[in-house]
Amino acid sequence: MSDSSKGYQFTFSGNTVVAVYEVERARVKLKRMDRDETWSLDGLDVTRIVTKFGKVQTSVYTDTNRDGVFQKTFEVEVLTGANPHALETYKFSLASGRAATGESVVEGDVITGVMELQRHGWKVDRIDANETFQVFKVNGDSLILRTKTEWSGKIDFSVFRDDDHDGLWTEIADGETFGTFVTPSGVVDLVGIVNAGLLQAADALIA
Repeated sequence: MSDSSKGYQFTFSGNTVVAVYEVERARVKLKRMDRDETWSLDGLDVTRIVTKFGKVQTSVYTDTNRDGVFQKTFEVEVLTGANPHALETYKFSLASGRAATGESVVEGDVITGVMELQRHGWKVDRIDANETFQVFKVNGDSLILRTKTEWSGKIDFSVFRDDDHDGLWTEIADGETFGTFVTPSGVVDLVGIVNAGLLQAADALIA
């Protein structure tokens, strides 16, 4: 999704971003702002929201050392359900041998198996050594969070929901973080992401 080596500078009018510049190898280049994106100053960070057919993408840019150059530190793409062809379906198995459903899972359940529905049927997804699955209960929703930590420190993550409790989980969001919405212990802060409204675009989706 992102290039962490690329920096950004902004011109502000109040809390509105009126110009975006890309900084790479000490060169500064004006970046065109497209019609489907909005930029704003949110506290000390800059937020970019891109709205496309069936999905909403939110990116956060942070000036960690306060030198005027921002880095992209977080990005999440959330599906709205408007484009059914973009939806991906999964099954999860618990350590007890039971199938995970939105109704039966509780926080702390251990996910031991993953299957993805593909064109020719179900395919087993191997769980890598740097990959974790966690069950969360947030605002009444059962969510499964998948994270994968890369050697660079970047954490890729996906969020799954099973609204009708049939054991078929829809991937409602996927993203990456270089430190934003990460707890002091190095875990993706899913509760913080939800409470910030970053998954709200998926509310209309029936998973």
